[in-house]
Amino acid sequence: MDANGLSYGRNLLASAPPHLNLRSGHHMLDLPTVPASNMEPLNSVSSRSLPESISRDSFKSEHIGTKQQHNLTTKEVVREQNRKAAARFRQRQKDKLREYEKQIQELTAKLSAAEREKSTYELKCGEMEKVVREKMSTLTVQKPVESDDELAKREALAEALSKFCSVVRNRESPRSDEQELLTASGKLSMQHILPVYNECAQELARCLADGGDTPGTEANQRIHDIISARRKLFHLMGWLDAQLFRRAAAMRYGGASDAEPYTDPGKDHWRKVVAASCYTPEQKAGLLTAQNVLFARMHEILEAREAIMNTLQANFPCAETEHKNAPLYVQACKAADDLKANLEEEYVAVREFIVEFCRHMDFVQHAKMLVAGYPYTPDVLAITGIVREEAGAPQGSDIKKEMLLESLPEASPFRNLSSALA
Repeated sequence: MDANGLSYGRNLLASAPPHLNLRSGHHMLDLPTVPASNMEPLNSVSSRSLPESISRDSFKSEHIGTKQQHNLTTKEVVREQNRKAAARFRQRQKDKLREYEKQIQELTAKLSAAEREKSTYELKCGEMEKVVREKMSTLTVQKPVESDDELAKREALAEALSKFCSVVRNRESPRSDEQELLTASGKLSMQHILPVYNECAQELARCLADGGDTPGTEANQRIHDIISARRKLFHLMGWLDAQLFRRAAAMRYGGASDAEPYTDPGKDHWRKVVAASCYTPEQKAGLLTAQNVLFARMHEILEAREAIMNTLQANFPCAETEHKNAPLYVQACKAADDLKANLEEEYVAVREFIVEFCRHMDFVQHAKMLVAGYPYTPDVLAITGIVREEAGAPQGSDIKKEMLLESLPEASPFRNLSSALA
């Protein structure tokens, strides 16, 4: 090997990267032995390395282009992953929203059930108050029982009407002139009730216009208070004053006299009331069940009444001339007592039907029914009849209209329950 070969080897060792220790035993390169005859001068080697440098530059530019393309592909992959992650996030949000809406519906249903249960408890509380008053009247010996009972009835009705006036007129207590009217001697009449009923309908209409069907609002609370006071007043009238309850259940709001006849607004009017009340399928089923129960009870009552009337007619003419201990006289007196109890049973059936009718509605639905039916109180039999007609249920009632018209007197609670039977 000549001097040119040695110089080439040294240059190669000097230009090697630091991490390749060509002098160590681990990275020793086996350099081929170049014959002296094949060795070229250094100048000739330098002149041959020019194409090699051009090749390295082109490789380097190609490597940079490949790297840029790889970076672009990576960005697209990341962008696609972000898009899928965003889609999954939106789907999770939609699922959560649907779950929240489902929970709201369940809580709303529970709230409505609780309100109906509260209304039932309020009605039962009124019944218990009546029992307590009866017990107290039996313990009183200073005054006759009848006087105490009449006084208790008048005071209870006056208190309920006073509370109703205060709630409707949004005052803590009635004015002095109202108090004198409510506590006046004698029975309450429709002249005491009609004015505040007009104001009640107007106030309910205003509350509904102010968004009263939205829970938690002031208007909604006003509807709750007014309907609650109205139901309590009707309940007490049902227990304490049959005649007043009968008139109030079949009246015109704008009437001025107890003797004013009830006019029939027509079936289309009550169809609008049903549409405004927005009954649910469950509520409609409850209303139809209540109507079926009423008709079944009336069928039993009228059958029993017919037998009582036959007994009374057969025995009473002879009983007038017989001694008080004679069998015919005793049978006639017993038939008269049975007839009185039978009439009371009809009144109780009608009263319980109205209570059941109201129990199947929440306070907002009750308010809508009253406003849509103004100036008439709800014709509950006409309303349930329309509900039955819309549901496609058969008009299966054992009581026919002809039978009612022949069997029931004009003062019958059932006859006065509906304009269709008037």
